[in-house]
Amino acid sequence: MLKRAGFAVATGNAHPSLKEEGDFVTSSDDQEGILQAVRRILDLGGESR
Repeated sequence: MLKRAGFAVATGNAHPSLKEEGDFVTSSDDQEGILQAVRRILDLGGESR
């Protein structure tokens, strides 16, 4: 599924096999990993503010 997405993001708490397939890995979802992914995709920087 990640390969079909074209650009795959895995959170830090994802299964190790998913993190290997992702284009990049963010922090865990409870540490704003999804927000980091959105900011990186929108080129707003990947760090939380």
